[in-house]
Amino acid sequence: MKNHALLIGSASFLRLWSVLGCMEKIVPARVGFQELKEAGLASGAEAVLYEETLVKSFSSLEKKYFQESVDPYWIPLPAVEGGELK
Repeated sequence: MKNHALLIGSASFLRLWSVLGCMEKIVPARVGFQELKEAGLASGAEAVLYEETLVKSFSSLEKKYFQESVDPYWIPLPAVEGGELK
């Protein structure tokens, strides 16, 4: 990542990154492809951080768009049990 990252994932995923001090542009939920595309363009993101669990739900068109437009990073969300990260 150079300057900007677009974070896409569940509330837990976004909370984890905010706790780690990330101040990147955030898209807080799985939204339609057009909304994701517009958010990516508007943010000027150089990287996209997706929660790993979203990979299966993306269409081939969505994956192709993000792979060609920005560097995608698929980030696993740690299991949370009793308030502690495993």
